[in-house]
Amino acid sequence: MQLYYMPGSCALSCHISLEWSGTPYEATRVSLEDTKSETFLSINPKGKVPALRIGDDVLTEAAAILVHIGEENPEAALLPPPGLPRGRLLETLSELTGEFHPSFAPLFVPERFAAGDVCHDHVREAARRRVAAHYDRWNDRMQGRAHILDAGRSVADAYLYVMCRWSDRIDRAISEWPDLAAFSHSMEQNASVRAALSQEGLSPIND
Repeated sequence: MQLYYMPGSCALSCHISLEWSGTPYEATRVSLEDTKSETFLSINPKGKVPALRIGDDVLTEAAAILVHIGEENPEAALLPPPGLPRGRLLETLSELTGEFHPSFAPLFVPERFAAGDVCHDHVREAARRRVAAHYDRWNDRMQGRAHILDAGRSVADAYLYVMCRWSDRIDRAISEWPDLAAFSHSMEQNASVRAALSQEGLSPIND
């Protein structure tokens, strides 16, 4: 398998999960400029990461890739059992990828949400409040917990960890949310997480 990533992007969740899985893989770094190239667009026409090449096929979208990694490596126990526990995982991934992650978008591309430069500062400020509300909610949810799901470690933990790393995008430290800080610190004690960070040239946020 070959993972295409940009350092610190949501693809880091896939990178961590691949490390957890123990399966052989290759990690290929791409730049924002690379994602617009004909070469990369032939891999993922959406022009974004992550993308996971599996033989002659390519799987895109972080949630799909994370579930695939878990399903293909059951011995790593990255997914809860089928039924309601698995449904809770999918519910959590949907919230992280469909609600929390997209709430950052207005900070960087306010023109998608309002016409005219005069409105952009207001759009960004509203986005900061919305992002902070997500951190508040997840901090409450993670109170005293080492993992999101009752079943234990899962690929969802890798995605929440990425969100913890992004608090600086609203100019706030993750330490402002003590339970998320504790969770991210615990994640960074894991050798596989450290390996993924090292490969991407990233530093832990709790050192």
